[in-house]
Amino acid sequence: FCLSMLFYLNKTLYIFEGYMKKIVVTGSSGFIGFYLSKKLLETGFKVIGIDNHSDYYNVALKKYRLSILEKFCNFEFLNKDINNLEKLSEECDLAINLAAQAGVRVDPEKEYLYREANVKGFEAFCNFFINKRIKRIIYASSSSVYSDAGFEKFNESKTELKPRSAYGMSKLLNE
Repeated sequence: FCLSMLFYLNKTLYIFEGYMKKIVVTGSSGFIGFYLSKKLLETGFKVIGIDNHSDYYNVALKKYRLSILEKFCNFEFLNKDINNLEKLSEECDLAINLAAQAGVRVDPEKEYLYREANVKGFEAFCNFFINKRIKRIIYASSSSVYSDAGFEKFNESKTELKPRSAYGMSKLLNE
């Protein structure tokens, strides 16, 4: 997924390169967010990375990734939850939402995190950038929105939308 997203963004950003300057990336310390932010920075864009460094997985790894991004002079980091973006004062040309409560197997008592981070967080993200009059956003969904029933090879346009997890359902709700 990360490579295909970078390929897509490389083609897309090439078109916008003449006038697009600042890009917000939520989830910038996560796996995909880190590599995407790094690629954007290497390409010469200013990146405003947003991450709350939740403890769902190794916080030290997230901080290590952040330390690499902070070496770029065109990078700014905000330790924020996407439900609380109202104090973001920077203007931007594009916002990419990669922040999410990941994982399809959390304890049932923590499934509310999918609703808080993925659904409410994405709604807050959209509302914030609509109010900022940002016309371009990119949202990363998940293959977890599709059914895994059947024996045919997975096909995005033919496979039934039928998530089997609360995580998949939260991503589908955003779509």
